[in-house]
Amino acid sequence: NLVTVPYDFAAYENIALQMCKVFFSVTPLVEVVSVDEAFLDITDCTPSDSMHALVAALPPAVAPVAAPPDQEALSASPETVAAHILARYIRAEICTRTGCPASAGIGQNKLLARLATKRAKPDGQYHLTTDALSAFLSGQPVSEVPGV
Repeated sequence: NLVTVPYDFAAYENIALQMCKVFFSVTPLVEVVSVDEAFLDITDCTPSDSMHALVAALPPAVAPVAAPPDQEALSASPETVAAHILARYIRAEICTRTGCPASAGIGQNKLLARLATKRAKPDGQYHLTTDALSAFLSGQPVSEVPGV
């Protein structure tokens, strides 16, 4: 009972191009991994006033933010706040330009970002800090760690 559905490669290509335009509007440090995945280094990025305004105007359903419970007690650094604003901005822009929801993982390296993205799905964002990594991984199967 297998049903095959033809794909529309031109549409995928257009959406991927729109996503890349959003990524490169934020930082030139983009590593595209596939048509729907990329790593962005936003270390030296500061959200613009227009990004702040756009994010502030988003309804909560458009920009859900997930965070480990212990993280809520921490005071957010300016870098953490900037990372969350940039992630929310990128997700909103992708949705506006393509109609597709987007998830974002925030981490200090690619592994943390990828793990965070898995937790953020669907259509959310998650910040995984190195301090929260041990608690995050406990109870999860090793198969959940990319590359293992």
